[in-house]
Amino acid sequence: MPTTLTEEKKKTAPTAAIEETASELSTSEETASELSTSEKSLAIVKRHMVIAGGAGLVPFPVWDIAGITAVQFKMLKDMGEVYGQTFKQSAVKNTLAALIGSIGLPTAALSVLGSVVKFVPIAGTWAGALTMPVLATGCTYAVGKVFIQHFEAGGTFLNLDPEKTKAYFKQQFEEGKLAATPQSK
Repeated sequence: MPTTLTEEKKKTAPTAAIEETASELSTSEETASELSTSEKSLAIVKRHMVIAGGAGLVPFPVWDIAGITAVQFKMLKDMGEVYGQTFKQSAVKNTLAALIGSIGLPTAALSVLGSVVKFVPIAGTWAGALTMPVLATGCTYAVGKVFIQHFEAGGTFLNLDPEKTKAYFKQQFEEGKLAATPQSK
């Protein structure tokens, strides 16, 4: 628990989100019905951040990326239900590719490298285990936050323009990565 104002400022919203996820996973239906759509969606994002981080630990190259993508699809499908949106996998696939591509070549390449390096016995597995969960958590958080913003503005799965959300996605990606890394006190 932070004891000073400075320590409170160091604690980021995504970090707090991960710390509170375990307790929110058991939220009762009565409590869930009292939450706003954005609060329900944020709870879905928090839950899927943890799952995506776990998928990043899959020791098999490429399977980790497939697992992370599946987690993000499921997250968006669940969020769509909250907002009354019909999930369109083909539209979401293209949007996810564009959003993830917007974080820049070095970061996108690091994601692929973090997976492929797992081909190298022992050292590669460890290197992948250190990078992939952080990237998966950050990316899942960013995707979730972009879609929450989009749905709250009345958008659908079919009309999200990744180009218009690029800066917001990058900002949320960085916040999400912070949530996955240990914070110094």
